[in-house]
Amino acid sequence: MNGSIFTKRNTNIAKGIAVLMLLFHHLFLYQKEGIIDISVGSHSISSMLSVCLKGCVAIFLVLSGFGLYESNKRFKKLEILKFYKKAYLKLYKSYWLIWIIFVPVGIFVFGRSIEEVWNGGIEYNYTHLALNIVGLHYIFLDYGYNPTWWFMTLILLLYLLFPLIRYLMNRNSHLILGISFILAHLTYFIINVRLPGFGVAELLMLWMCPFVMGMYISKYNLFNRFIELNTPSVIRIGINLFICMVLSTLKFTNFIIGGGTRTDAIFGVAIILLSIDLIPYIGERFSSLLQMFGKHSFLIFLFHNFIYEFYFESIVYAPRVPILIFMWLALICLTLALIINKMTLLLSQMYKSFTFRERFRILGFYNKKQI
Repeated sequence: MNGSIFTKRNTNIAKGIAVLMLLFHHLFLYQKEGIIDISVGSHSISSMLSVCLKGCVAIFLVLSGFGLYESNKRFKKLEILKFYKKAYLKLYKSYWLIWIIFVPVGIFVFGRSIEEVWNGGIEYNYTHLALNIVGLHYIFLDYGYNPTWWFMTLILLLYLLFPLIRYLMNRNSHLILGISFILAHLTYFIINVRLPGFGVAELLMLWMCPFVMGMYISKYNLFNRFIELNTPSVIRIGINLFICMVLSTLKFTNFIIGGGTRTDAIFGVAIILLSIDLIPYIGERFSSLLQMFGKHSFLIFLFHNFIYEFYFESIVYAPRVPILIFMWLALICLTLALIINKMTLLLSQMYKSFTFRERFRILGFYNKKQI
C-alpha cells in the first residue's frame, strides 16, 4: 500500500476479527431456546455481547474507505469509469457466485421460495428479485432473499459516492469528516421518518461516517503514525480497550432504547488499533488464522446466514454452549469459504486454458458446426 507500514497483513487480521464478530453477533442477537448461558437480568451474556459486536460493520467500512483511498492516492485525478469497473467487478464476482450457489439451493432443496420471501404478486416479487440480484434491494428497505445482504446495497452506494467524497476530502477533509459524524447523529431524531426514498438517505447518513473516517485515516497516514508511536503497546492496548468498553456500554444501553450504531466509527477504529498492538501477543499461528478469516471475510459475510439460519440451524446450534456454537460455525464457514475459493480458482484456470473459440462455445455463442 504505497510503502505503508500498515500492511495487507494488518488489514486481513482486522477483517478476520470483524468477520468473527459478525458471526457471534448474528448467532446470539436474539435469544434461542435450549442455549446454556448465564443471564444478567433479562439478558443472557451472549446476547449482550452480540449487541456490542455489531461494531463489526464499522470495521469493514473503515477498512473499505481506507483501502479505496490508499489504493488511489497516487492518482491526482481519479479515472472514474476505470475505478467503477474495477471496484464493482470485484464486488459482483463474489456476490453473484454466492447468489448462484445458495439461492437455487434454498429454492429447490430447502423450500425457501421467492413467493415466501417477498409475499406479493408476480410483478412485485420478481421486481424485488431483480433488485436483489444486482444488490440494490435495500434502497427500498427490502432485506431480500438474505437479510444480511442489506450491506451489499450500502457498499455499492458508498463506492458510487467515493469519487465525490474523495474530491471533497481533498478540498477540506476535516469538514467532511465532521459533517459525516453530524449526519450519523441526526438519524437519531429522524429514525421513524418513512418518506419515499428516505430509507436510502438514512442508510447513508448512518453509515457514511466510518467509511469517511477510513479515507481520512489514509489521507493523513494515521495508522502508520500510530504504529510509529513510542508509547508502550501495553498502554495503547489499555486505552483502546477502555474506549471499546465505554462505547460497548453505551451501545447496549442505546440498543435497549432503539439506537446504538452512531459511535461505531470510533469503536471500529479502536478495534483496528487493538489488532495492530495485539499481533505480537497472539502468536504466529493465531495471526495466520485471523488472516485466513480476513482474506475470505467477504465470502463468509455473503453466505453465513444461509448456514446458521436457513439451512442447518439445528446442526449449528447443536453444541448448545455459546462459545462452542460460535467456534463450530466459524469452522464450517472457513472450510466452506476455502472450498468455494479453491473451486473458483480451478474453474478460472480451466477457462483460461481454453482457446478464444472454445470459450465462446462454452458460453453458447456458437456451436461446433459454426467453427
